[in-house]
Amino acid sequence: MKTTHSNPTPLRQKFIQYLTLNRKAERTIHAYVGYIYDLARCTKRSPELLGPEDLHGWLYGLITERKLSPSTVNLAINALRAFYGGFLRREIEPLLSQIQRPKRPALVPRPYSIGEIERLLTVGTEGNLRARAFLMTVYGGGLRLSEATHIQIKDLDLKFGHLATRLSRERAVRGLGGRCSNHHFGGRRVLACGKWDWALGQLTTQQSY
Repeated sequence: MKTTHSNPTPLRQKFIQYLTLNRKAERTIHAYVGYIYDLARCTKRSPELLGPEDLHGWLYGLITERKLSPSTVNLAINALRAFYGGFLRREIEPLLSQIQRPKRPALVPRPYSIGEIERLLTVGTEGNLRARAFLMTVYGGGLRLSEATHIQIKDLDLKFGHLATRLSRERAVRGLGGRCSNHHFGGRRVLACGKWDWALGQLTTQQSY
């Protein structure tokens, strides 16, 4: 199967090398090279010979003819900036003048009903106290995925109903911009984790519902 990386022209190979040396992710490299390849195919000219009108016309086609999403068009603009501003070291603003990045439409989250939340927390957790306590903790505390995958039983303060996310605390200590996040941990979540802790033989004080 032929791709933009198959038998690349010298210019395309140099662009790939530039992106690689600048530590771009493999998917980003494929995307940027693909957009510049598409630009050359549509204009039937080498991309290094194109001017502002050519770039405007190509982007206009992405929006009006292909009906690409705002995020895809933004990625195409990033590819142009990387190729002309970074790789060819041209003044990028004159090339992209009068072009505004499309905005993603705001998505309004749909709130779950009580019944939906109950099913979310109970399906597949019947008889599994650990799974149920974990799901209730993640959902009720609004944890990020990175926080949820690192929590441990010692991070839970069942007496006072608090959870200190372990990953955030480690990032703060290591100077990576994180901060220690404390989450309220009351009601059913305390009860669920208390039952799991008791089942493990570690519970020292019985929590009331």
